[in-house]
Amino acid sequence: MAPRSAVVLGGGRLDSEQYPAAELVALYRERWEIELAFDEIKNPCLTSVAPQLSCCA
Repeated sequence: MAPRSAVVLGGGRLDSEQYPAAELVALYRERWEIELAFDEIKNPCLTSVAPQLSCCA
């Protein structure tokens, strides 16, 4: 996916000084990386090591 110049966050009303947009974006990206890691654990047949796993043979 190509990098985007703008990020749109949907959510409640947050104080932009207390919760800067750049910090929210960084936290969301970190959360997404964690979700991807959990997905790889739950679905090992979708990872790059899939040919080595018996569930995928």
